[in-house]
Amino acid sequence: MKRKLVILGLILTLVALPLTACAKPAPAPAPAPAAPVTEEWTYVVASPGPEVESVNAYNEELRKRTNNQSPILVPKTRAELGMTGQELLDAISGGVLKAGHVIGNYVGGQEPILATGGLPFLYAKKDSRAAIEAARPFCEDVLNKHGLKLLYICEFPNIVWSKIPWESVDVIPKLKLRTSSKPAVKAMEALGAKTIILQSAEIYTSMTTGLINSFSYGPMSGMAKSFYEVSDYLYLSPIFNSQWVFGTINQQVFDSLSPEVQTAMVDLAKEYELPVFWESAFPTGEGLAKLEANLTVIDELPPEIVEYMRENAAKAIWKEWAQESPEVEKQMDAIFAALGRSYK
Repeated sequence: MKRKLVILGLILTLVALPLTACAKPAPAPAPAPAAPVTEEWTYVVASPGPEVESVNAYNEELRKRTNNQSPILVPKTRAELGMTGQELLDAISGGVLKAGHVIGNYVGGQEPILATGGLPFLYAKKDSRAAIEAARPFCEDVLNKHGLKLLYICEFPNIVWSKIPWESVDVIPKLKLRTSSKPAVKAMEALGAKTIILQSAEIYTSMTTGLINSFSYGPMSGMAKSFYEVSDYLYLSPIFNSQWVFGTINQQVFDSLSPEVQTAMVDLAKEYELPVFWESAFPTGEGLAKLEANLTVIDELPPEIVEYMRENAAKAIWKEWAQESPEVEKQMDAIFAALGRSYK
């Protein structure tokens, strides 16, 4: 009987407990979303047009992926910033600018490894990616030495716009050629072509007067200047020379970002390297249709011409370039191994 009374007392005690004593604790409130980052970074580029558009596309997607926790990248040309091409590397390295494009050809005197893409007749359009992938680790090491993190590589090729078709080596002595590349000038003059130095503003008129009949210039820049109106043929291969463009960020600045933003920045750069940054240098869609409506567009120069130029002029220039330093020679060896050719 006593045991029954004890059990009954326990039951009554439990029943008398407040309901709140048995209730589950309320869940902690969800943390408030972080306020959007509004800090703007000047992202230096060489020129307006495709470079600016590609950086804007990258910034927009980066902001989405980081829930607006990444800084806002604002592309500005070096002209807007009052900077020479040679100053871009030092500006980002020194933290004057946090991020932006380093143009290899502009700093070739200081860092030749970054300017190897400017050599004449180095590779055709179809081989561009193989050449740059082989060159990438050497370029990355140089940029790291300057305190920069490499995000992506693209190129801005100088292609051939012409009044006359380049069908065989017989065209070379008929050329009155404008190119801004000193190695290309040296090579073409060695082959018997006439080269003429002109400012880009003089090209259009010089083609109409016959002072020149061919010139090398970027495809998108040439479209903006309506060069299709004074040309009959366009060869899209960057065979004359190219400009390697390095998307970079100051390493200390990168390290100050959150791990999530760092990861998004690197991953998106890899994803956008080919379809956004790379392809922005070549006409597509309506732009390509406009060119094709006004002139004959051809992907590559005839192999016969290219091989003739390489064997009779370019090889000597390549060998001389490789002698700049042991590291440049290693880079050249890697590029030519990737291309299945030799320069020695």
